[in-house]
Amino acid sequence: MVQNKAKLAAMPKGFRLSRALPALLLLWSATLWSCSNSGANSSTDSGVAQAEKSKPSPAPDVLPGVDTSKLDNDAKTMLSSLVNNLLSPCGDASSLARCVVQKQHCNKCLPAAHFVMRLVDGGFTREEINQAYRTRYDDAGKTMLAEHDAPSYGATMAPVTLQVFSDFQCPHCRVAAPLLHQLADEFPGKVRVVYRHFPLNAHPLARSAARAGVAAQLQGKFWSMHDLLFEHQDELSEEKIVGLAKEAGLDMKRFKKDYASKETDERVSLDRKEGEAAGIQGTPTIFVNGRKYELPFEDLPDYIKEELGD
Repeated sequence: MVQNKAKLAAMPKGFRLSRALPALLLLWSATLWSCSNSGANSSTDSGVAQAEKSKPSPAPDVLPGVDTSKLDNDAKTMLSSLVNNLLSPCGDASSLARCVVQKQHCNKCLPAAHFVMRLVDGGFTREEINQAYRTRYDDAGKTMLAEHDAPSYGATMAPVTLQVFSDFQCPHCRVAAPLLHQLADEFPGKVRVVYRHFPLNAHPLARSAARAGVAAQLQGKFWSMHDLLFEHQDELSEEKIVGLAKEAGLDMKRFKKDYASKETDERVSLDRKEGEAAGIQGTPTIFVNGRKYELPFEDLPDYIKEELGD
């Protein structure tokens, strides 16, 4: 995971999802931005394309549609090497640079070049960029995630789906929740957020809170319960969870039955098992169109724009 050095700022108690995205982004850096029961994942180098000796690709400052005017000479040199060696995201054997110049049949070439340039400009190392590119564009980087009946926010047919594996007792998840919600509002009709339960063993009330979320979803009030659970994260107890269900306006007789049911617990386990199969070790873990997002959270809007081809 790529890491920054900024520290997580405290989220004020009683936050709501309607706060402006720019202000919220200041609250969360990418430094260990997850709750975890184990250490961070290691990264590996990306594969690179074979050099096209007969037709060398152009330097990045002449790639059509790629503005490198803000890069210094060292950054341009690094970018040139990368785009001429990274494989095209279209699934053929050409380089990314030639993919951009020839405007191949797929529409991923120019956004991919912008992605690489953005990481170079952001000070990422060659190894980090190779790994991020591989995760985003290689076939091996995609994870097939079934949504089941997971609660979602945003347009059903949105071209960008953010699946977040989250834990109601994780403070990092509490900060992420309104940011993700706001992203769906910032890209109306284009972004959908899907909530997946991943209660950590380190958090004793996380599974109970997840069961409460499932029970609330059965009454069509998942997001109301979601907000209340995060808002009162520091006060959670079995009694408090029941009180929050009442505050959310749930039918309490039905809630208590669903909350305690085997089916509700199995629904939480289903998300947890799928997350484990995908290699998740901490929360929040975000997948963008099936690809694990491991870059700074504040870069997610740009990542989404690249997914949309903007």
